[in-house]
Amino acid sequence: MDKRKENPWLSIWRKPEKTIEHLLNQESNQHIWLISGLFSFSIALPVLVGLGHYKWIDKYSWQTAILVIGISFLGSILYVHVGAHILSHIGRWFHGSAKPNEVRTALAWSSIPLVIAIPFWLPSTFLVWSTTNNINVTSNIISSLLSLWILFIAIPCKYIVNFLYIYSFALLIRMLASVHQFSKWKAFFTILFGIMLIAVLIVICSKMKFA
Repeated sequence: MDKRKENPWLSIWRKPEKTIEHLLNQESNQHIWLISGLFSFSIALPVLVGLGHYKWIDKYSWQTAILVIGISFLGSILYVHVGAHILSHIGRWFHGSAKPNEVRTALAWSSIPLVIAIPFWLPSTFLVWSTTNNINVTSNIISSLLSLWILFIAIPCKYIVNFLYIYSFALLIRMLASVHQFSKWKAFFTILFGIMLIAVLIVICSKMKFA
């Protein structure tokens, strides 16, 4: 890859294997914390939309938003750093060779589509927020048309978000396969076993908490 011309923020979409190879050859952790921070917002926005949809946001909505953003930031850090160790070790079951720092780079940069998804969540977030805070968006013709227009924007945005989520997962598979130097199927099962392991740990912890 031409180091003078290629920007990893752009090349990640077309050539994820070459991009991750370039980033690892540079031994650079550049932008990982920035991506993690932006990734936290891509977690927080759908959570807020979900809470609003099920009427779980009450009059303390701003406090709830701050709490969700804080937890999402912590979750993004755990995903990138702790997830790197988990997928590194599980990958070795399939004869992979990636170190945790290499998997961390793959996890962070495969999240770029989720970062791009942030503005596409905003129309749904606005609609939910205005509803849960009892903002009268239909008090007159102008505000009613505005609300309807935002709704029409939110519907196609949701499909774009779904595509970006799928694309992010595809990037993770390709980049994880690249750093572990094994097939994409092995990368897929490495991720699957990692999800299953975390789910089991959560269940065990929840049972211990309520025992």
